[in-house]
Amino acid sequence: MTSFAIATLLADRREHDLTRWHSRLMLQPRESLMCHEGSVTRIGLIVALALRYYRIDYPNIEKVLAGALAHDVAECLTGDSPGGHLKTKHPTFKAALADIEREAVGVIYGGLPEVMTEYMTAAARRMEEDTLEGQIIEYADKLDAYNFACAEVALGHIMLEAGAPPQTCLAAVERMHWPWLETLRHMSGGLELAPDDMQWQRAGAP
Repeated sequence: MTSFAIATLLADRREHDLTRWHSRLMLQPRESLMCHEGSVTRIGLIVALALRYYRIDYPNIEKVLAGALAHDVAECLTGDSPGGHLKTKHPTFKAALADIEREAVGVIYGGLPEVMTEYMTAAARRMEEDTLEGQIIEYADKLDAYNFACAEVALGHIMLEAGAPPQTCLAAVERMHWPWLETLRHMSGGLELAPDDMQWQRAGAP
């Protein structure tokens, strides 16, 4: 069995900050990549468990957790790239960025034993897959952005509210119409809270 250096991975805290909505200043503390991935993992786990509870579908929870925890790992090297509308309007830019991020994932996990490299690389790319687990991670990623935007508005971020990121993020979430998601929305009474319903987000508001 070949030994390898695992200490660097164990010490990884992914302190790189996300850059949301074209580098506008936020009222909340800067959000680290690890914080975002943790939120996406929490949302993904709850959704996966709810699907099982309501017997809608039976996602592989390990794949959801591993994929959510690694879905943005490439940004450790590439940095965050804000501007969803830019990626939408320019598919070639989006495709080029995806290629760069795939290469970064290979660099990050390339020094591990083959079995670990394959596992972690697959996890990091799972959101790209049109599978149940990939869809859950994609939904969780978009919902986390919406929740963050709503919290900013609740704290009094007038410029952000005028720029409509909460509405933009919610629209992106609502455009997702996978059968399992529509069924879960119906059976659970709804998944996406309106900004005014997020009372706990207002606790720190002036």
